[in-house]
Amino acid sequence: MNAHHSTAYKQLQEDAQAIEARWLVPTGRILIVCIQHAGGDAHGLHVSCFTLAGEEALAIDLPMDATLSELESTIKDSFQWAALDFVSKDVKDNIFASCSGPGPRIRWQRARCLANIIAPCWSVNGEAPESDTTLDTSLCRSYKALTVKEVASPKGIDHNYRNGRIDTRTCHRCGCNDVKVNEFTEWCKMNGDAGGSMISVCMTCGLYLTESWDDE
Repeated sequence: MNAHHSTAYKQLQEDAQAIEARWLVPTGRILIVCIQHAGGDAHGLHVSCFTLAGEEALAIDLPMDATLSELESTIKDSFQWAALDFVSKDVKDNIFASCSGPGPRIRWQRARCLANIIAPCWSVNGEAPESDTTLDTSLCRSYKALTVKEVASPKGIDHNYRNGRIDTRTCHRCGCNDVKVNEFTEWCKMNGDAGGSMISVCMTCGLYLTESWDDE
């Protein structure tokens, strides 16, 4: 291992440790997720995520049969959260009181569903279901609004992922697709055979993995 590679390895490790430190300490950010029928000819759901200040942080369209698990995955990927909790609680009407102007007013109108967090909203045809027993609580369409909070990852922290193989695209720990791979040549023979190390770093959770390679 030459001095140049040694310095590069150290820098990659330090960068990975810094990313992991941020990943393990959540911001505690809270979002209000409002779920509405897409309207018009669209057969699906429109989901708006608002901060407690009333600003729209994310707007996405989902199929009518989208599940809470799919919504959770989308939110985590969009904000690069390690994990989140769905929180059921009442939200005061004045959350959006500080907003003014036509833009915020429209956002407030789109967020009227905040009055009843985790309340049944509609069936597929837009009509209210006759009985709560018809609701599938795993589906997003069963809710008007949700409160989600960023939390530390509940899994994979103590697990040893270092098995001599790197991640090439998807991180085995957090599941995100933001993995960078670096390849280093450490030796080379007269016949042209060479070998060295490959290092992968997940830019979301900081998972640092190494793998040896050679032409032999």
